[in-house]
Amino acid sequence: MKVFEEPFSVMRNHFHVSASCGICIYPDHASSIEEMMKSSDVAMYHAKKVGKNTHIMFRQEMNDEFTERIEMENGLRRAIENDEFILYYQPQVDLATDSIVSFEALLRWVHHENGIIPPLKFISVAEETGLIVQIGKWVLKTACEFIVNLNRRYGKEYGISVNISVIQLMQADFVSTVVDTLTNTGLAPSLLELEITESKLVETVDINLKKLHELREIGVRFSIDDFGKGFSSLSYLKQLPVSTLKIDKCFVDDIPDNDHSMIESIIHIGHKRNLVVVAEGVEKKEQLEYLAKHKCDMVQGYYCSKPVPEEEIKEML
Repeated sequence: MKVFEEPFSVMRNHFHVSASCGICIYPDHASSIEEMMKSSDVAMYHAKKVGKNTHIMFRQEMNDEFTERIEMENGLRRAIENDEFILYYQPQVDLATDSIVSFEALLRWVHHENGIIPPLKFISVAEETGLIVQIGKWVLKTACEFIVNLNRRYGKEYGISVNISVIQLMQADFVSTVVDTLTNTGLAPSLLELEITESKLVETVDINLKKLHELREIGVRFSIDDFGKGFSSLSYLKQLPVSTLKIDKCFVDDIPDNDHSMIESIIHIGHKRNLVVVAEGVEKKEQLEYLAKHKCDMVQGYYCSKPVPEEEIKEML
């Protein structure tokens, strides 16, 4: 690993390469060459997971975790083949008119044995394996079809918000995928909002900025999820073609008991930049009243409605 600290020169280019190292000791951790290879590989994977550029000694619990991850990966592949994914939708309410104006599409995995699995359980594995690209295309298409049908049925112009992984954003065909989806479903670009987590977006902003601007030019909107939770520079708000800031639930949870000046600051920053500010995770009447008092534009959360399947949205409306 010490060797890798020095840059490599290849055809007059300098490359800085880091190394992740997994260590297995015979006979403490394994009794055969095959087991040693497997155990050291598991330890190396763990070294990558905890931040890369480090070395880690094998422990048995790592093997259990690795086995669970492999099972999750195989399960995701089966889920794609067997259409085990569904979308739930959570209404977003305009505080000025007290009416539903849009919905956020939220992915759920209906496992054949374990029932409904929330995205926090499997999204990281989907991203690591690249399966998120295929899943993400299905989510985008399904959510756009849902909102087109809903608007046609009720004669409205509800918007739809879809979470986008940075892995999707980094694909060469990302812009064409979004454009083709809009064309094929007939959804107006202005009714689609792509939601990206703040910290992940900042890490890759230089690579993806051109794609964001291309889509913004045709009318697609962007929102930054979990705003205020990360450590990004406010200067990025000048560069990014975003239309919405979403206040993370951890700040809303503090209402009304603790100091919630951060919320007021985010609302102020958002309005100064002519952005719509949405508060997530609103679960109490006191939270709703506080946000309305401080001119937050929109809210979503269990106080208004939990995420529900398509059929229940129709009943709600």
